[in-house]
Amino acid sequence: MQQEWKYHPSEEVRIALAENGYFHDEYIYASSTALKTAVIQSNPEAIRHILYNSDYGKFLRGYFEQQVTPNVYHLSEYVKAHDVEPQFQIKLTSLAHKPTLIEETMSPKQLYYAGNPLWAKTLEARQIEIIVKSQQQVDQYGDGQEYIDKMLDTITTDIQANWKISSICDKLIRYRIKTQINERNYMQLEID
Repeated sequence: MQQEWKYHPSEEVRIALAENGYFHDEYIYASSTALKTAVIQSNPEAIRHILYNSDYGKFLRGYFEQQVTPNVYHLSEYVKAHDVEPQFQIKLTSLAHKPTLIEETMSPKQLYYAGNPLWAKTLEARQIEIIVKSQQQVDQYGDGQEYIDKMLDTITTDIQANWKISSICDKLIRYRIKTQINERNYMQLEID
């Protein structure tokens, strides 16, 4: 019965088949992101079929950047096989690092300033990216560290609450734009 549904024109039907354990060896190569994701959610080991294939780099990036607790082996192999951004290495290191008793008592903010990767353990890679890129902006312009501190203070074990990081990043961007406008206006006054 399932065999005749294998190539059904409706993607939802194929996703339902994948979610129920059918045709993983074939569906993992599908062009549909939703279908590949259904395969991996149903059978995490299926990712091994595409892990080293650069044709699936974009899909793998999207998959791993949304994981709070990805399979460490799979993430490690992804990092080795692909040219990845720093957030993936930070995430991998945070998952592989065994905390000491002292580290277990430290806040994410304390861990961050101590250079300890455990600050990122409860974050998705894309949330880590927001903090890393925001820090680069602060380092480049020399101000706005209070926004990084606010982001770090919001990190909790509640995955949904961690998305407050994005709204704080938006405030940093608005602050940066406002600062640049004020600097241009000041420079214009000096010229006139």
